[in-house]
Amino acid sequence: MKNRKQYELIEIDGEFKAAVIGSDPLQICYLIESPKTKEAALDEIRRMNAIYYLSDYAPEEIAEFWQSIDMAPVNDFFSQLLGLPINLEKRISGSGGSVSFLIRDNTNIAPLNAVTAAAWSEMFVCSFGGGISADKTTGALFYWASINLSYKHHGGGSNGAEIGRVQYKHSAWDIKSAEGGQR
Repeated sequence: MKNRKQYELIEIDGEFKAAVIGSDPLQICYLIESPKTKEAALDEIRRMNAIYYLSDYAPEEIAEFWQSIDMAPVNDFFSQLLGLPINLEKRISGSGGSVSFLIRDNTNIAPLNAVTAAAWSEMFVCSFGGGISADKTTGALFYWASINLSYKHHGGGSNGAEIGRVQYKHSAWDIKSAEGGQR
């Protein structure tokens, strides 16, 4: 903690528009809404970094933690729960001044079963809500998420249903199904 790297601000047409933080193979890029000065750009970056209450951690530490997470136990658990091969993958997404740490399987599972195919045009297993936080007592980073079935209706509209919750802390998973099963 606290071995912060300076943000590398990206200037476009005389305005600071983005900042890149991190080192190979992963870099975190923040898009800055519309600051015109270097000071305003740095304030925007500090605000975005504080969203996850991780201001004591260098972005490289957060990226290293995210990369260290092994998804195999989560995939095994939800594959067994659903009776389908599940391959949740980690992703980082950013928009509107925030960064999201997501997990998602890009396989549309709606057509794999006659019941789900009749009801929904698309169904994916993915995180809904979640992120990286720091334990207030120990300072240890952890990842948490709700795992959902996200679906779209044939005629339009979408929704989701929670099927479980996961937490990764101290290099171990705590995985629970919505019905109470646990690993």
